[in-house]
Amino acid sequence: MALSAQAAVDYYESLPSTLPEQPLPTRSVMLAADGTRIAQFYSENRVPVRLEEVPRAMREAVIAIEDARFYEHQGVDVRGTGRALVNNLLGGSTQGGSTLTQQYVKNVLLNAADDDATRAEVTSQTSYLRKLREAKLALELEKSSTKDDILEGYLNIAYFGDGAYGVGTAAQRYFSKDIAEVSVAEAALLAGLVKNPTGYDPTDHPAAARARRDVVLGRMLALGSIDRRQYRRAVDAPVRLDVSEPTNGCTDSRYPFFCQWVKQQLESDPVFGRTQAQRNERLYRGGMTIETSLDPRAQDIAQAAVDGALGRDNRVAAAAVTIEPGTGRVQAMALNRTFGVPRPGRFDKTEVLLPVMPSFQPGSNFKPFTLAAALERGFDPATKIYAPPTYSPPGLSAPEGGFANFGSAATGNLDARQAVARSSNTWFVRLEEQTGVLNVASMAERLGITSLPRTGERAITAADAALTLGVYEVSPMEMAGAYATFAASGVHCTPLPIDAITGPDGGGVQVPDRDCHQVIPASVADTVASIMTETIDGTDPSRTGAEQSIGRPVAGKTGTTQDNAAVWFSGYTPQFATSVWVGDPRGGFAYPLQNFYAYGSFVPRAYGGLVAGPIWEEIMRGVHEGLPVQQFPTPSQTVTMGNVAPDVRGMSLDAAFRSLSEAGYQVRLAPANAERDEVLPADVVAVQVPAGGSYLGLDSTVTLTLSAGSDREVRLPQER
Repeated sequence: MALSAQAAVDYYESLPSTLPEQPLPTRSVMLAADGTRIAQFYSENRVPVRLEEVPRAMREAVIAIEDARFYEHQGVDVRGTGRALVNNLLGGSTQGGSTLTQQYVKNVLLNAADDDATRAEVTSQTSYLRKLREAKLALELEKSSTKDDILEGYLNIAYFGDGAYGVGTAAQRYFSKDIAEVSVAEAALLAGLVKNPTGYDPTDHPAAARARRDVVLGRMLALGSIDRRQYRRAVDAPVRLDVSEPTNGCTDSRYPFFCQWVKQQLESDPVFGRTQAQRNERLYRGGMTIETSLDPRAQDIAQAAVDGALGRDNRVAAAAVTIEPGTGRVQAMALNRTFGVPRPGRFDKTEVLLPVMPSFQPGSNFKPFTLAAALERGFDPATKIYAPPTYSPPGLSAPEGGFANFGSAATGNLDARQAVARSSNTWFVRLEEQTGVLNVASMAERLGITSLPRTGERAITAADAALTLGVYEVSPMEMAGAYATFAASGVHCTPLPIDAITGPDGGGVQVPDRDCHQVIPASVADTVASIMTETIDGTDPSRTGAEQSIGRPVAGKTGTTQDNAAVWFSGYTPQFATSVWVGDPRGGFAYPLQNFYAYGSFVPRAYGGLVAGPIWEEIMRGVHEGLPVQQFPTPSQTVTMGNVAPDVRGMSLDAAFRSLSEAGYQVRLAPANAERDEVLPADVVAVQVPAGGSYLGLDSTVTLTLSAGSDREVRLPQER
């Protein structure tokens, strides 16, 4: 016994005197742009409350049943501990004798435990050394904290059963009310749960819960917390529950697809943590408030449009994305599906985020990128180019029989306005022939089409003339973002859903940068917009988008892929850019847009202006309702000329900056270094966008990514 006593003394002296500073796990909340809740995420469902929000009856109920001498002792109740020790030594039922302060300490240690062995030690019912540690920490805590601070901490950390952590969450869980609104009887029921949250759970064991509640009420009466009249009223009251089922994650969200997209970014972007585990910890335990760009009104309009066109259980799907030009804020992302696991033979459910998947050929929606590349190289849009019925460009790849137009109106001597309005395939192949396939690819990439294969086996080559006809897969998100760049006079912003994040302390949390910057000259973008207005509200009787007028200046383009694998309609005003894809997610070539139903009518064969066009029109009319009419900027008389960008990969930052500046370009640094490459040393350029050899307008911006291990504190020369 002497050895054990000395060991205990030595152990006590070696114990830490301060609690680990581990924040309480609290749920994260995702909000729409108007502040309404989209979803919440948690590993422990907890909403911390301040002590002043907790009614007196609730505080006194907990103190009465757990630690009646709470405001008298200094963290350890010698009388209570001695009584429990004697009982345990005599073989009675195990008693804890722990004060509220000690219980709080135990919960804090359990919260900070990061492995099973530590958790087992913290929760051991027979370890007297554990009791010593708790006692010392409790004594030290009471020297540095007020009783009210400790009580507040306890009420927020304690587990009240049925997934409810903290008294505020418990009130919502069992009674669907704020903690400030609970009655004396309800407060006593909650206080009684702490000792055995499972055994006294009122949803599963109502009789046991009521009996325990009455014990608490008896203790409150004995201690003078309530009078006999209050006691009798509370004891006679039946247990009336109004259980709220807490939601966790995106499945039950009103906007599940958008929610899931945001969640994927939170779980995958290194800005939220170096490892997957760190990112998950932050999302499910970090108490973040995630403010998103989703406009509920715009989202509801888009959802109604895709559902109204095709319904939910149609083999044909429609995905629509709306973006605010100049900001990259994604306002709506709709899909005519219910979020969930699909059932065999049914089409109404999916968990695939089709609006952001680069899996669909855009067809003629791609043609404006060729036009922009040509304009940047000095092409005069008034120039007539002969568009034959079929055409095989010399030296470039072409299908057997050449590229062909659909309909006679797309053939003949056409200028840019006519070619865009009539969607002439051979005209654009000839324009691409003059401009260069790789220059078109570079233009699309700058505008935001980042999924194009530029390296590897499928890399676009200088001979791939089919590029201008949209044969490489993109996503509706990319298309909306690229068209938004035209709408913003050449300023591209990465389409992202997160506006801001605050932590549990109200401080800001870093979020991915939308990286808004000029990627093409304003004169080029504004000329493209001027030409694309011909598609919808122009004077050409053969224009393909004549049915999609929305009563204000708008630029747009139809899109139909080969063999009717999919149809698109994308367009924009200065205020919004929207892209709509319609197709069969199982594969457009295996399941083309033929013989299906849309708007309640049979469709033997779909085209861009059919189905996709009306969806786009409905969305754009809706989101613009009540907004002032804005005009597109008047294009300048001359289009800014450019040069071929030098290849600066492998150069130091200073050398690369000097080379690009002398060529007439702006230079910026990417926010993160490149992935590790065994060949490249640190502090050199690993990647440049647009790539070296691209034809860029003067004053365009080239983004440089430094190699792995490079100094992140380095600054461009003009910033030093």
